[in-house]
Amino acid sequence: MVTRSAGGVTTMKKVLVTSIIILALLSLAAVQASATGEKDYTKVFVIPLTISENAVTPGDVILEYGYGPKLGLQSGTFRGELVDTKGNTITSFNLWDPRIRFGDSMVLKPDGTISKVSGRLEKMDSAEITVVVPFSKNSGTFNLYTNKSRVSTVDLTPVIGKFCAANPKDPDCTGTGFPPLLPALAGGFVILAAAGAGWYFLKKMKGRSP
Repeated sequence: MVTRSAGGVTTMKKVLVTSIIILALLSLAAVQASATGEKDYTKVFVIPLTISENAVTPGDVILEYGYGPKLGLQSGTFRGELVDTKGNTITSFNLWDPRIRFGDSMVLKPDGTISKVSGRLEKMDSAEITVVVPFSKNSGTFNLYTNKSRVSTVDLTPVIGKFCAANPKDPDCTGTGFPPLLPALAGGFVILAAAGAGWYFLKKMKGRSP
């Protein structure tokens, strides 16, 4: 029969407790390292448009990492709308007509000095504008309206598919969306496993003690 002294069991308990604490600290350190090194997955759609009197022609849309300008801060005759795949509006904002240009007109004296400055407004036949809107993984289309009439629709789903093919590890492409939780779950599993093993070993050792 194998026997253990009380002092030996106590020492074993201390070793197990110390081991569990070390594992916990290592797990927390791994979680913190993952959090501080977490990649920013913020993305935007870059949508080029050519606006003329009779048509609005979209260019090649790009989905890329980055941030866009604050939307909804300007007025204008156009309204942009990002819609999800079910037809629900994600965001809506006004846009200035890029064909309308403002400038200054100057009247010069014979000696070349300025005698008068006045404002001038002109409208071009066509002009280009680039619309940058925040990404949503449920994005379906981008619509452009003027006078309550839709003048252009851009399908965004092929752009998302192309982006995900090039960036398969992006959480919006993998379908998880929660990569920062993985190290925490792994660390918690290690701690629970170590605690369970320690409890089982101590119980077994206690049963062998005289």
